[in-house]
Amino acid sequence: MVAIPVAGLIGSPISGAILGMDGLFGLGGWQWIFILEGVPTILLGLLAFLWLTDRPEHASWLSEEEKRWLIAKLEGERRRASRVKHMSVWWVLANKYVLIMALVYAGASGASTSLALWMPQVVKAFGLTNFQTGLANAVPFGIAAV
Repeated sequence: MVAIPVAGLIGSPISGAILGMDGLFGLGGWQWIFILEGVPTILLGLLAFLWLTDRPEHASWLSEEEKRWLIAKLEGERRRASRVKHMSVWWVLANKYVLIMALVYAGASGASTSLALWMPQVVKAFGLTNFQTGLANAVPFGIAAV
């Protein structure tokens, strides 16, 4: 969970600096953000898809001892997990705990999205450069990470 605000802390100044590349090779700053931040993400996702497995016994990067430990740990957790009776979708959606958690999640994601999308526009209106806006935008994410 800390990775989310840390990404904003690190990414905001980087995005601000990339926006400064506006006009380079005829591309806008926003286009450079898509290229320089999107392409590595896609390549890393493809690498993870091709290299990672869904079972520890198939993970070639784990030693045999690590595989045995992880398999035993997962099996122990599976045995300890309590069984939940089968419920219909409507029954689950009417559950007060599900509704409370949905409200909490909606609030958290709404606040995070608002910060990520609109705060840079508000900060930029104070007359800062793109890079300065990125640095100022990083402050709330740094506080959230702490």
